[in-house]
Amino acid sequence: GTPPSPRSGSRAVYDPLRDRMLVFAGYDFYYRADTRALSLDGSANWSLIQDDAILGGLTPRRDVSAVYDPATRAMLIFGGTNVSNDFNETWKLDLSAIDPQWQRVEEGNTRPNPRHGHRAVWDPARNRMLVVGGYAGDYVNDVWELEMGTTPAWHEVHTEGVPPQGRMLFGLALDPVHDRLIMVGGHSGFPPGYSPTYWNDVWELPLSGPS
Repeated sequence: GTPPSPRSGSRAVYDPLRDRMLVFAGYDFYYRADTRALSLDGSANWSLIQDDAILGGLTPRRDVSAVYDPATRAMLIFGGTNVSNDFNETWKLDLSAIDPQWQRVEEGNTRPNPRHGHRAVWDPARNRMLVVGGYAGDYVNDVWELEMGTTPAWHEVHTEGVPPQGRMLFGLALDPVHDRLIMVGGHSGFPPGYSPTYWNDVWELPLSGPS
């Protein structure tokens, strides 16, 4: 098949329904919003799910966050940036559909600030997407949840303890055995005349409260 163009800032999720990897957006000297799939059933075949030209309002961007919601069999993306704007929209791609199309999630007026370089995971125990940190006019360390019920809604998660310094482009994973988030590394700035501040620290956030 035809693979995506060489690019940075794209995001991918695994679709267990059809055993494939889905790749969305990124930057290849142009900001993209295409969605492509790589089958993982042995054929390793690329296919186009949705092109940039038929997005219905989804602006090309890079450095979004992306998760897979197994309850609704959907890929969810949040935020991202292009040459002039950061975003704080949530979009959903129904992967159970024969011809999936991106649709805006109407999640009310309360939501995280526009940002990019943040990270997200799906928390299946609480049916929610968790979004952490990123660049939102400054390097931030906040935690937000999007509950995907009948009426999707954002809520800021208020944490205890000393948090990590605000940062972007870090590693973030859900540890379901210990019910916690694990954060690794990232960076927090490009001061003029200095090298960027890169981190090699590891942090945990227990989701059921202090351990």
